[in-house]
Amino acid sequence: MIYGLAARTNSAVLDVLEASDDAARSRAIDALATRFRLHGIAVDRILGLPDGSVTTLTRAQVEAMVGG
Repeated sequence: MIYGLAARTNSAVLDVLEASDDAARSRAIDALATRFRLHGIAVDRILGLPDGSVTTLTRAQVEAMVGG
Protein backbone atom coordinates (compact mmCIF):
# COMPACT_ATOMS: atom_id res chain seq x y z
CA MET A 1 0.00 0.00 0.00
CA ILE A 2 2.81 2.41 0.86
CA TYR A 3 4.54 1.60 -2.43
CA GLY A 4 1.29 2.31 -4.28
CA LEU A 5 1.08 5.76 -2.74
CA ALA A 6 4.61 6.56 -3.87
CA ALA A 7 3.98 5.24 -7.39
CA ARG A 8 1.13 7.71 -7.84
CA THR A 9 3.57 10.60 -7.43
CA ASN A 10 4.99 10.13 -10.93
CA SER A 11 2.24 12.10 -12.67
CA ALA A 12 2.72 15.03 -10.28
CA VAL A 13 6.46 15.11 -11.04
CA LEU A 14 5.67 15.11 -14.76
CA ASP A 15 3.27 18.03 -14.23
CA VAL A 16 6.18 20.04 -12.82
CA LEU A 17 8.59 19.07 -15.57
CA GLU A 18 6.08 19.71 -18.35
CA ALA A 19 4.68 23.01 -17.02
CA SER A 20 4.22 25.55 -19.80
CA ASP A 21 5.10 28.66 -17.78
CA ASP A 22 6.33 29.81 -14.36
CA ALA A 23 2.82 30.09 -12.89
CA ALA A 24 1.91 26.55 -13.96
CA ARG A 25 5.24 25.28 -12.64
CA SER A 26 4.67 26.96 -9.28
CA ARG A 27 1.19 25.43 -8.99
CA ALA A 28 2.57 22.01 -9.92
CA ILE A 29 5.34 22.30 -7.31
CA ASP A 30 2.75 23.28 -4.70
CA ALA A 31 0.63 20.26 -5.64
CA LEU A 32 3.63 17.92 -5.50
CA ALA A 33 4.73 19.22 -2.09
CA THR A 34 1.16 18.79 -0.82
CA ARG A 35 1.05 15.25 -2.19
CA PHE A 36 4.31 14.38 -0.40
CA ARG A 37 2.95 15.84 2.85
CA LEU A 38 -0.30 13.88 2.55
CA HIS A 39 1.59 10.69 1.73
CA GLY A 40 3.60 11.20 4.91
CA ILE A 41 0.40 11.49 6.93
CA ALA A 42 -1.03 8.38 5.25
CA VAL A 43 2.11 6.40 6.09
CA ASP A 44 1.94 7.68 9.68
CA ARG A 45 -1.61 6.39 9.97
CA ILE A 46 -0.86 3.05 8.31
CA LEU A 47 1.96 2.52 10.81
CA GLY A 48 -0.08 3.80 13.76
CA LEU A 49 2.20 6.79 14.35
CA PRO A 50 1.18 10.34 15.26
CA ASP A 51 0.65 12.60 12.23
CA GLY A 52 3.92 14.27 11.27
CA SER A 53 6.16 11.43 12.45
CA VAL A 54 7.32 10.62 8.92
CA THR A 55 9.15 13.62 7.52
CA THR A 56 8.62 14.55 3.89
CA LEU A 57 10.09 17.05 1.48
CA THR A 58 9.22 20.71 1.99
CA ARG A 59 8.18 22.93 -0.89
CA ALA A 60 11.70 24.38 -1.06
CA GLN A 61 13.18 20.89 -1.21
CA VAL A 62 10.75 19.86 -3.95
CA GLU A 63 11.66 22.98 -5.93
CA ALA A 64 15.37 22.21 -5.56
CA MET A 65 14.76 18.58 -6.56
CA VAL A 66 13.11 19.56 -9.84
CA GLY A 67 15.67 22.23 -10.64
CA GLY A 68 13.74 25.24 -9.37
